[in-house]
Amino acid sequence: MWNESFFSAPQLKRDPLGGRTLHPLTFLLGPQRHAKTRLVIAVLIAIFLLAMLRTECYWRRFGGPVLPAMNLLIITVFVVAVVRLVASIVFAIRNWSRHQFGVTLPAIIYLVTIIDAVANPFGIDCESLQSPVVERACYEGTMVTKTLRLRASGEFEWQSIGWFAMSDFQSGAWRWDSDTLRLAFSAQPLAEMARRYVRKGDTLLGVAEGGGRSYPPYFLEGPCRREN
Repeated sequence: MWNESFFSAPQLKRDPLGGRTLHPLTFLLGPQRHAKTRLVIAVLIAIFLLAMLRTECYWRRFGGPVLPAMNLLIITVFVVAVVRLVASIVFAIRNWSRHQFGVTLPAIIYLVTIIDAVANPFGIDCESLQSPVVERACYEGTMVTKTLRLRASGEFEWQSIGWFAMSDFQSGAWRWDSDTLRLAFSAQPLAEMARRYVRKGDTLLGVAEGGGRSYPPYFLEGPCRREN
């Protein structure tokens, strides 16, 4: 009898601190009374995701695991934004009778962020702040893709992406000497990286130091064709 009275006491039936039952929307969006918190989180996610996407031309210069790590981080934040968009829409529908703009504002922010992340309708990225690319070439191997960008400023960017998206980046100065492209690397390149490329049609054939075989053996002018 005593046990029955004790466990049926009203104070034990209430949620902790007098709160309401935990709902999935509460877990995703926070308590209903924290409208400002939901808005701040939406703004922070939007800024963080778009900043990572629009600064890709800077952080791709770091080699090793930086590129795959950043790509994984972008995918993770994008998925979080999509989940919170769906939860925000459901939350706004359920609270539509309140007629408050703040209820729908987070959903609007997530929607605009996702559209901008996918389509970039305004064409805003850090590439527009760089010297324009006047020529580009690509080598597509079985497990590696190498790109070469020649900028109007006289700088070139050489990037290799291989297993697990591991990256190697090199840069320096370039110039044409008749039909020969000469590259002066700002750092010590790998031994198999050619400093000279001879143009044959739309192909740049690498010439290794000492007359050996270069890797990649050639670049095809133009963007990567995704043939491998």
